[in-house]
Amino acid sequence: CAINTEGHAKTGDYLLQETIAMVQKIGASNIKAFITDSASNAKACGKALEAKYPHIIWMPCAVHCIDLLLEDIGKLDWAAEIIEEGKDVVKYFKAHQWTLGELRQISKVKLELLLPGDTRFGTEFLMVSRAVEKRDDLQATVRSDVWTAHMPKPKKVGARQSGASANASTSKAGRQSKPSQKAAQAANVEAAVLQEKSAAQKAADQVKDVHDAVLDEEMWVKMEFLVDVCKPIIMLLRFCDSDALGISKLYYRCSMLQTWIKACNGDKESIAAIDEYRTSMLKAEKGEKYVVSESDLFVPSFEDMEKMLKLQPGTINKQLMGIVRKRWDMLHTPLHAAAYVLDLEYHGQLDEICNNEEVMSGFEEVLKKYASTVAEELELRQEWSAYQHKEGVFCGTNELMWTAARTMPAHKWWYEFARGSKKLRAVALRVLSTCMSSGGLERSWSNFDFIHNDKRNKLTPQRANALVSIFSDMKLMRAKARSASQGRDNDTIPWMWREDEEDQQVEEEEEEELVLETEAAATTAEELDMTMSDLD
Repeated sequence: CAINTEGHAKTGDYLLQETIAMVQKIGASNIKAFITDSASNAKACGKALEAKYPHIIWMPCAVHCIDLLLEDIGKLDWAAEIIEEGKDVVKYFKAHQWTLGELRQISKVKLELLLPGDTRFGTEFLMVSRAVEKRDDLQATVRSDVWTAHMPKPKKVGARQSGASANASTSKAGRQSKPSQKAAQAANVEAAVLQEKSAAQKAADQVKDVHDAVLDEEMWVKMEFLVDVCKPIIMLLRFCDSDALGISKLYYRCSMLQTWIKACNGDKESIAAIDEYRTSMLKAEKGEKYVVSESDLFVPSFEDMEKMLKLQPGTINKQLMGIVRKRWDMLHTPLHAAAYVLDLEYHGQLDEICNNEEVMSGFEEVLKKYASTVAEELELRQEWSAYQHKEGVFCGTNELMWTAARTMPAHKWWYEFARGSKKLRAVALRVLSTCMSSGGLERSWSNFDFIHNDKRNKLTPQRANALVSIFSDMKLMRAKARSASQGRDNDTIPWMWREDEEDQQVEEEEEEELVLETEAAATTAEELDMTMSDLD
């Protein structure tokens, strides 16, 4: 539900006042978490709400935190330079019809170049990644006859031009003579001609600069390095920006980012851990028979890139490790720790997890929040001990229960197999079914652009809300229908970041149809609003 904040300063107190009103409207007992971005006013509001309603846990949005991590990397001098080089190339191709047309004719990879966007996450890195994918097509384009025709031509220099500087007249006394009136007029004409030619020359120089950049192998090596280093972060961002109930995976996957950085710095134990993690992920995704290749397990080298960029040894490792730790400290809450502990995927690691002070203190804090009395807390701890050691309801001899644990989502497993552990089951379901981010709201804000924009700005907030709700519901129903027709799980609807380009194209075409339908509805609603206003 959107709130019209026009005329109000968005202070922590104002946000808290509006949030409490919304909580009372929905019912405090129906809310388990409050997710915002990491702005100071939103954080203050979240902490104050948590103090007023102890069972509601405030969490920063995982997508925003990971996007800030990528922004921090993009601000590093060496990374900013790589991104800027890629952006210059992409912007030139996207800004000229002849370059875009030639690229599309030559392209073997039927994907469009991407420009950074303001309302999406990690778009600068996606831009560089797409450019790397289309490297061969871009290089073929700048070698084509069409491109060569736009390149600056070498200038011919004749004898008169080469000797012109020697003809400057001087007086016998050595003083420079004043130019004649004809010479002055000729100079003005020449200056005007040069000015007219400057725009064409500038355009030709741009063509040459882009040509040289696209054929510069060192630029591509640096861009590929940036893509390889940030690929696990982008994958984590995609995971968090989906509607999947994956809060229990977040703690472990964020910890693997630090392992990834150590691996890129040459740490052999970390490389082995990354190889094992990637292999298990690939086999889970593509089947046990999938043969993992060397390219699947490629780990970029900080040392080699530091030599190319002329940086001090250890610079990149120190910078990236500091950024990851900073953003993890911002993101981490007791709810993430509790979800990690209660996820069946990590049950085999419980001995190691129980020795992690950060994780266990967070888990115990959540248990205390959901236990209203000492007796309830004691019962929770007894059921937790049974789960930990596979005793009682969680008996290790129950083959069906523990086989299902390898394939079922954690929240579904607790619902189906833990009925005899009432207290811990209730906590697990509450924790594991919590969203990771407020990314869904970001998509709603994008939907508002279709309905209420600079050209169509007379819709009332109530009318705009209704039309956005209709647009979102229609989009959801179409996505569900498409998932059902393809035999996919309908519990989650991936709104964006599709790996399948065919699916992405279908979704974009459907979105265009929805935009047209909703625009027609918006126009009708706008006319109705204007009519009602005239009657008033």
